[in-house]
Amino acid sequence: DEETLVLIKHAQASLLSKVAAPAEVLQVFASKEYFGYMDGNMNIALVGRTDLDPLEYQAIKDVAENTSNSVTFEVSDLKDALSTISKLSAVNDSIILSIDNEAQEVKASSIAGDEIIIPVSNINVEESTTINFTRSVLQEALIPVNTDHARLEWGESVIYRIIPTEGGTDEEGIFIGVAPDE
Repeated sequence: DEETLVLIKHAQASLLSKVAAPAEVLQVFASKEYFGYMDGNMNIALVGRTDLDPLEYQAIKDVAENTSNSVTFEVSDLKDALSTISKLSAVNDSIILSIDNEAQEVKASSIAGDEIIIPVSNINVEESTTINFTRSVLQEALIPVNTDHARLEWGESVIYRIIPTEGGTDEEGIFIGVAPDE
């Protein structure tokens, strides 16, 4: 059998995580006409495939893996901070993460100056920095993360990675790419 690679956008992958339990084993089906899965209750979900060539993502993955900075946090803390900032600054969709290497803290703030400190378990940065994100993009990137902790990593590229971690161990082979709002 020929191996089939399917790249799924994180927004669509998050729909799957709402249907299947984290430890549930899914049987994947694929042909030239459809792609889908069968869950443990024998429910089958299928979607039609288009005749598009697969997205070449290896170059993006190679660039994204070249990281030297990271911040590890509880996913719920980051989600709560993003939600709070969005309520305080509903007009603007920008979020600024200020990472202070000396104080070992991360602040999430809006353009209007509203800010909240996000508890972190580890900061490994070369120097203090700020990163601008579109809040809704960052929130959507966190939807498929089903671990308690995650690590935000970056290097000199324009791609940031969110890596789900559990008990200090990375979820093998998984990362979510997030572009900053420059």
